[in-house]
Amino acid sequence: MPSYGSTQTIITRQGATPDAFGLSNQTDLEDFVDELRSRASSEVEEHCERVFGEVTDETDTLYGNGTDRIKVDNYPVTSINSVDVGQTTLDPDQYELETMPGRPDRNAGIIERTDRRVWPQHRKIVVDYDWGFQETPGVVKAVVEDMVVEVLEKAFADRESSGKSSESMDGYSVSWDNSDVQDYLTLDESKRQRLQGLERQGVA
Repeated sequence: MPSYGSTQTIITRQGATPDAFGLSNQTDLEDFVDELRSRASSEVEEHCERVFGEVTDETDTLYGNGTDRIKVDNYPVTSINSVDVGQTTLDPDQYELETMPGRPDRNAGIIERTDRRVWPQHRKIVVDYDWGFQETPGVVKAVVEDMVVEVLEKAFADRESSGKSSESMDGYSVSWDNSDVQDYLTLDESKRQRLQGLERQGVA
């Protein structure tokens, strides 16, 4: 599973050091932040109902709807490798990927017939395609990093207030890797709004 954002950026932003969290060395700190970043990335993916990496050779089985447009399950589509209608493989000039108005670089996974035909009603259609993002959207990286920084700040404050600043974080880090992270590693409303344009859209 991909993790978004940068561990080093998070550490720099928060000013985190191994001593601040009672960890033995920089590697332990980076591992701790990596785990938080992975969990934050999962939260973002779950909210948006999509991943933000590249996926090749995805295969969807769809059924014709009697119109000239069908929609695959994932987007943005980067390449349509083949479209089979029943036992027939369509020629690439029989269909095209519909792009967003004014944005030829973006699409919502809608495939349109260009041969004056429709996708036959209830006919099985198998689409092999590539999809995803060659470059993770900046807002995704930023939201993940913000989530982790907030958790680190909370962890540091709780550790200081609990008088554990001079103790090892062995048991404490285990706690933060499980229960406490789930409480504080969340997408608040402002972060959800920032991700709004990247949420999976319904079938057109």
